[in-house]
This record gives sequence, C-alpha cells and structure tokens, in this order.
Amino acid sequence: MAPQGQPAAGSQAPALVSERRHVPPAISGGTLLTTRDGNLLVGADPERDQLYFLDARTERLLFTRALQPGDEPGRIAEDAAGNIHVALRGSGMIASQTRTPEGTGITRAAPRGHGAAPRR
Repeated sequence: MAPQGQPAAGSQAPALVSERRHVPPAISGGTLLTTRDGNLLVGADPERDQLYFLDARTERLLFTRALQPGDEPGRIAEDAAGNIHVALRGSGMIASQTRTPEGTGITRAAPRGHGAAPRR
C-alpha cells in the first residue's frame, strides 16, 4: 500500500501542474454604491471585470455592464446628474455609465485627478 498522497507502485501519478492563460487579480473586493435617491445599487466586481446594477427595492438584477479584461473596477461614485463613475484599478482609467442599460455606455479617460463638488 502506498503512503497517502502517493501513487501505488507501478501506476502513473496524476498531473498536478496546469498552466493558466489568465491569472485573476489578487482578491481586493469590490465596492457597492447606493444612489442618493435610494433606488439603485451598483456593485463593482474586480475579479470578473463587471458592474452590477440592482433595483434596491426589489433586490433584483437590472443589468450587468462588462468591462475590459484586467480593468478591475473599484471605487464607485455618483455625480449630480445621477451618472455612475468607477475607478478602474487595473487600467488606471475612469468608467462612466448612465443609470440605464440603454443609456450611454462606458467612456474612458486617464485622469490625473478626479473630484466632484456639490452644485451651488
């Protein structure tokens, strides 16, 4: 009898090494935003490079917005017009999205800084 974890004498050992084409990013966690009106939840999923838009009242998924591989979405913010902006840690850009799937999709910019101020 072979020791535990060892193949029996004369048998082939299973291949334990495999090569991955895509290495997922280290687990960093996404962020979740509740819009000011309380109607929408937006979640960032850096492991899958996606944004999730959910109805806060029914807790149902409204739509998913796929990003580019390696974007790693993180912090989420809402501007005064209700548009959603997401910091993309992997690409160093900002993604912007309206609150509806039919609306404006992802636009990108490489910011030197990013901020928002309340309307006066």
